[in-house]
Amino acid sequence: PEYPMYPHPEWPSYEEQLAARDRLLARHPKLRFVALHLASLEWDVEPIAAFLKQHPAASIDLAARLVHLKLQASKDPEKVRQFFIAFQDRILYATDLTRSLDQSDAAFADEAHAVWWDDWRFLSGNEELYSMEFDGAFHGLALPREVIDKIYRDNARRMFPDAWR
Repeated sequence: PEYPMYPHPEWPSYEEQLAARDRLLARHPKLRFVALHLASLEWDVEPIAAFLKQHPAASIDLAARLVHLKLQASKDPEKVRQFFIAFQDRILYATDLTRSLDQSDAAFADEAHAVWWDDWRFLSGNEELYSMEFDGAFHGLALPREVIDKIYRDNARRMFPDAWR
């Protein structure tokens, strides 16, 4: 109900949109595809894992959805950690940050750094953390360095080699 399309039954539903995406990927199994926002399955790592297993050429990004993984980590951190390790070659770090017209470059840089630092602490550290978006503590995932490097850099360089010239 919180999404703007909810009051528009004339448009495809969430389920119809994901089914259409999945049909397209099934028809083109070699298509390299980055499913943004944890493939829009952010509520549980199990359906994300199932999506990735079903579509071997697909990858996901983390943009604007890490809070959902933090919430899951508050209940079962090892499950979330093992998801990252299992799919380390198919996860891209990303954000949905945008600079508003009235925001200075310095203010935007500060905001970007704060978001990046918060995400980094969750993925790389093991300390107790808190989110402003839900109650309760969670711990960082303490992912291995090689997994972190893939998520933050190596996967993007491999998937988009021409972007680094």
